[in-house]
Amino acid sequence: MAKTCTYPNCERGCYGDFCLIHKPRKFIETRTPIKKKGRVGKETDSAVAKWKRTQKPNHQGYYICYISGCPLDYLMAEHPYSKTRHPGLRATQKFEPVSAEMNELKGSMDIEDFLEKYPEYKATVKQEYLREK
Repeated sequence: MAKTCTYPNCERGCYGDFCLIHKPRKFIETRTPIKKKGRVGKETDSAVAKWKRTQKPNHQGYYICYISGCPLDYLMAEHPYSKTRHPGLRATQKFEPVSAEMNELKGSMDIEDFLEKYPEYKATVKQEYLREK
């Protein structure tokens, strides 16, 4: 096969304009995500930050998960009532410390719905969240 590449000093015997080795690469355009937050998101962030400043660990240096009662060495804020079902409570409702596992398990459920789905946590959840029947 005869050499047809126009690139100088090429000894590969490429196919000229169809050469993938010497062809200049096209720039791949990447999109950056929008990093803006709305008014409600900023209010919620502000309320969580204020809540975190006021929380103090117990005498052993741990926070206590309000669902499972396990000790936590980190502080994660959780809404006991779903933000989607109760949008008026987003920034005004009381936050509670929660473990990452319980927060993921609870998802967007209200605490009452969570306790109905997982009754084994009724023994360890804070008493103020147990519904009287």
